[in-house]
Amino acid sequence: MAAQSDNISISYDGKAHEQHEIDITELAQSLEGLGNLVQVSNKLINGIDAPIDVKVTGFKPGSFEYLVEIVQTVSQNKDVLPFIGLAAGAATAGSLLEVLKKLRGRKIDLVEEADDSGSVTLHVEGEKVVCSKEVDALLASKDVRKAVQDLIYDPTRAEGTEVFRVKDRNGKVLLQESKGDASKYKAPSALYAERKNSEDFEAQIKFLTAHADKSNQWRIEYLGQTHNVRIKDELFLQLIQSQESPNLFGQKYTVKLEKVVKEARGREPKTSYVIQKVFHKSLK
Repeated sequence: MAAQSDNISISYDGKAHEQHEIDITELAQSLEGLGNLVQVSNKLINGIDAPIDVKVTGFKPGSFEYLVEIVQTVSQNKDVLPFIGLAAGAATAGSLLEVLKKLRGRKIDLVEEADDSGSVTLHVEGEKVVCSKEVDALLASKDVRKAVQDLIYDPTRAEGTEVFRVKDRNGKVLLQESKGDASKYKAPSALYAERKNSEDFEAQIKFLTAHADKSNQWRIEYLGQTHNVRIKDELFLQLIQSQESPNLFGQKYTVKLEKVVKEARGREPKTSYVIQKVFHKSLK
């Protein structure tokens, strides 16, 4: 299989690097960030069996700059560097680093996939950012976002480091960010906005745990499973606190149950239940 070799240089400029030096911890984080960014991106785009090597080939004088050789098999696999934004030219619909720069740390409200073009439209605060499905997959990866932070944002936070720069083998600048602008590449705790869907319906439940002093953390059995619920029925709560409180346990109650599902891309949906109304003879 044919192999393709690409060379890029990574540099950090500023007073801290005038003698071509860098703190060893910052260098280790930068190297790890670049390595993880390329390796994880390759697995997401080409699969776990696609080989790729990232090698530091030498250091160049001037600020602090190191050279990297990236060797990948491309005859049956896609070249991952354009999708990341570490190659001359970018992926058709924009690279990972370009999209992160446009997002500026904002949450993505909606991901809209095109049926035929293979592109994805990201809706962000009324704006639209278009990228490829491959870049969208990279965005969704917490490991990729953390690797970008390790490579760009964290090293530029160090005192005396003012500029981050990536150049291709011909010396063309692919990306350059100042200390102030590098915050665009900080990994957010949540990149995708949370969506909430709910539905109300009548259901039969059994109370397993009740609290006279609070409306949350009640436990019920519903459809053979145990759930923590919140009670919104004020009349029922008042009845529980009175001396004529009904015996809750050992019998089924018909309730108006609200099922709430919260979803955000990159994590499992969270389901919770709220009892809106308890149908009990004492409340008629």
